[in-house]
Amino acid sequence: MRRVITKASGFVRPNECTCILGPSGSGKTSLLNVLSGRISLSQGSKYDGKVIANGRPLTRDHFGQFAAFVQQDEVLLWTMTPREAFNFAQQIRTDKSQDLIDLRTDELLHTLGLMDCADFQIGLGLRKGEKKRVSIGYEIVTEPSLILLDEPTSGLDSISAYQIVSMLKREARRGVTVLATIHTPSAETFLLFDRCILLSEGHTIYNGSPHKIKDFFVEQGFRFKKYQNLADWLLKLAMDMKRLNPRASTTELARIQRFKYAEELIHAESIFDSFDANDFSFSTVKSERSTSNIRQFWLIFKRNMIYQ
Repeated sequence: MRRVITKASGFVRPNECTCILGPSGSGKTSLLNVLSGRISLSQGSKYDGKVIANGRPLTRDHFGQFAAFVQQDEVLLWTMTPREAFNFAQQIRTDKSQDLIDLRTDELLHTLGLMDCADFQIGLGLRKGEKKRVSIGYEIVTEPSLILLDEPTSGLDSISAYQIVSMLKREARRGVTVLATIHTPSAETFLLFDRCILLSEGHTIYNGSPHKIKDFFVEQGFRFKKYQNLADWLLKLAMDMKRLNPRASTTELARIQRFKYAEELIHAESIFDSFDANDFSFSTVKSERSTSNIRQFWLIFKRNMIYQ
């Protein structure tokens, strides 16, 4: 059996926008799948370790109570419009009144810059960047406390990618915990993130602020060229570390990283210990984030009849 992730550890906090960076095959999506409980969807996959949210072990059933997962590929019904999609997402997941649903939909359409295409069919009248924003909006419209995103900037130009990450950072400043995998971001987009987790061969070789990356790796004997995109350099490091520093090793960097951030992890765990072990009121909308099974069945049946 192939080992994809090895001794990965870390944490994400509210009000922060964190990225997971690494080359293809480094374990970015697998790590997200573990955190969200989706690893069970992959036949034969398993993991050892703990995933904790607010001091409690996190299961797949609990994840949906307070969190959202945005897949890399759009999985929306293309005959819907963005407005209809956001309305449907709230109707099937919350107990809000229709007036509050309409208010939240208009607010999010404006925030995502989708007002001009709000009533166009997703599959016919929207560009790639707009479809990506609709996919994100479909998940955050119910105001989750945690949002995981698998390469939200994939396939976008640098301007569109910057706009997506800027929007995610605004959500983080509202109190949402944002964690996203990202591949080859521009220098400007990369520095929008509050924290970076760098993966190499399944190991976590950096976990901290993007602004402290140079100091950390200079201490380990690496050198930087002037005017170099920091994210590009990190990908080169994760892909071929020996080329940049023949004496460095992935396992040693992972060990140093774990030791260097031990105090920060202990501080985070002390915060988690202050939470009530029986409290699962993670979401900002709390009990409004669920609706009855009968209503869900009716809404899905109605949607299939209208948008088939």
